[in-house]
Amino acid sequence: MIYGIGVDIEEISHLRQAAERTPALLERVFTPDELDYCLKMPKEGAFASLTARFAAKEAFCKALGSTAGSFSWQEVEVIKLDNGQPQLHLSGQAEVYTKEEGIINIQLSLSHSKTMAAAFVVLETHKIIPNF
Repeated sequence: MIYGIGVDIEEISHLRQAAERTPALLERVFTPDELDYCLKMPKEGAFASLTARFAAKEAFCKALGSTAGSFSWQEVEVIKLDNGQPQLHLSGQAEVYTKEEGIINIQLSLSHSKTMAAAFVVLETHKIIPNF
């Protein structure tokens, strides 16, 4: 059963400009592994991938029905499986909260163009969610 869905779209230039104004922003939002993976790319590709990951974190929060203030940005990490598929890896409070809510699966899709990045998240549960 679907617990929640979330989608987010971001302008790549906004993240690039924010990182130029506040260099510590990248280390606050992204894990060392996310930064290592993305910053090995040419600059435009790096910020497109980082922005897609930021959108994934936002989409996850929307699907959960929670705000990002409930846990650290770094507790929601985008990893790549061996086949290239993106996946969310949770830790800390993000992991605890999703387990408490009965989330059993997380689907993630990322996309970007030259100027925009988007993410779509579907959370699945074994619980029956009553209609409101």
